[in-house]
Amino acid sequence: MVKECIKNYPDFSIKYKDENKKQLKLNIYDIKTIIAQLIPVTEDIYPESEYPMLKYFYLTKYKTKEDLINHMINNQNYPLLNQILLDKPEMKKMKYIPIFNEFTNLMVENYSFKISREYAKNNSLENEDIYKNNPEFQKKLLYFIKAWNEIKSEAIKYQCREEMPVKELKPSNKLIDFLIDNGDLGGGMYLAAACQNFISWQNSFLQPIIDANTSIGILNCYVDNMKKKILFHKAEHDSILLINDRFEKSKYLNENDIYILFPKEIYLIKMVQLIIMIIILLYTIMKLLKRNLVKLFYLVFAFLKGKKN
Repeated sequence: MVKECIKNYPDFSIKYKDENKKQLKLNIYDIKTIIAQLIPVTEDIYPESEYPMLKYFYLTKYKTKEDLINHMINNQNYPLLNQILLDKPEMKKMKYIPIFNEFTNLMVENYSFKISREYAKNNSLENEDIYKNNPEFQKKLLYFIKAWNEIKSEAIKYQCREEMPVKELKPSNKLIDFLIDNGDLGGGMYLAAACQNFISWQNSFLQPIIDANTSIGILNCYVDNMKKKILFHKAEHDSILLINDRFEKSKYLNENDIYILFPKEIYLIKMVQLIIMIIILLYTIMKLLKRNLVKLFYLVFAFLKGKKN
């Protein structure tokens, strides 16, 4: 409930301000209006040159994704975060790879080089012994079809072949629809197109991160690992971009947590960097002063000694 309220806060805030503007009819320059933010605080209404202290009277504002995007504009120091902020819908579909692989690998194991193409085209999966006599297989097929329904709209074109209509999968489909194949249009080519999409989605996410960290960058130590090629049918959880699952091992609870906390961390990092630079500068100055004082001491001592003689 708390997360939902935070998420909907901007909408509630707008409604609240609009209603107050109608009922209270306050002047935009009235102190109550400014402190309560009944009028949106914008530069054109309250220019900073005329209201330099205004920012200290703002009410609490929950950070949003838009706030972080604006903060990160032209900032190339955080390529991973920039990729997450793109919020590509296909990245959320990467979670279906384990289910997809488990079922298609099972089909290859049971049918590869054991039946002819004609047999696969003419016989339905539901009539096979593997389906009729195996409740566990039926359960895996059900999970696979649910996953397929989430990715089927994109799995319609394989390489340069012509586009195919969206494919519906159910137990009554022919065996060929459940066996990955890139030969004939239709049939197993739908699964081949899905594999192609999964690979493309992951690579398009990783490549900008790799490019930004080839020689330097905070993620440089991970580049070699990101470059490693993995056979798709052998891809497991640890080699798949499962962004939402990764939050379980992160200090951030979810994407909204990043939107709220990350800008503060950037500010703290910059402050720490500034403090370190100041310390180094002071240390250098003190070192130079110490050297000069020692030289001055020897000069004075030599002068006094010479004068005495």
